[in-house]
Amino acid sequence: MQNPEGHRETLHEMAATLLEEGLINQIEQFDMNEMADAAYWHAVEELQNSPGHYRGASTYDVVQINNGNLLRTVSRSILNLRK
Repeated sequence: MQNPEGHRETLHEMAATLLEEGLINQIEQFDMNEMADAAYWHAVEELQNSPGHYRGASTYDVVQINNGNLLRTVSRSILNLRK
């Protein structure tokens, strides 16, 4: 729930890949995308009620849980791959 836009985009990409590989048909891709969109809007509505948890225009550090090493940053909901 930290980055609903990122999750939705990833799910849409996964559905597109499954379609390209012939593992699902277009109707199943549509259904998967609809579920991703519904989850996205649910998360956005929940975050509106809890504004302290997420700020879309902010910058967050992506760190390893076990040691705190900085891996990357997320800025304006975009993962920056450069260190």
